[in-house]
Amino acid sequence: MTHSIHIRPETDIIRAGNRVVMGALNQIDGVVFLTKQQKKDVQHRFGNRSNYFVIPHSIKLTSESLPIKERTSAVVILSRLHQEKRLEDAITAFKEVVIREPKATLHIYGDGPERKKTATVN
Repeated sequence: MTHSIHIRPETDIIRAGNRVVMGALNQIDGVVFLTKQQKKDVQHRFGNRSNYFVIPHSIKLTSESLPIKERTSAVVILSRLHQEKRLEDAITAFKEVVIREPKATLHIYGDGPERKKTATVN
């Protein structure tokens, strides 16, 4: 599964972590993309194959389908805790949220090498 953009930002270079997959497209059972655009780009670069699939990780919710009917001030980040995810930027930006909504809380869930660092941020 390629769960993020498969090229380096602002370039046309395939990310190192995706090169192995892109080089083995005929040998693997399937590749799952998060967006139709990702799939379209890989088809353009490497040709169309029957083992490409798009399964987005989000769903559309209506107000009736939300589990919580009232407004809350909780923000949740589900992420791999790694430097490339730039969680420091999210935490810095959240300071602006607290200025406007003092009762707001930020909850970060995940695991990875940045876990200890993230757990110490107030």
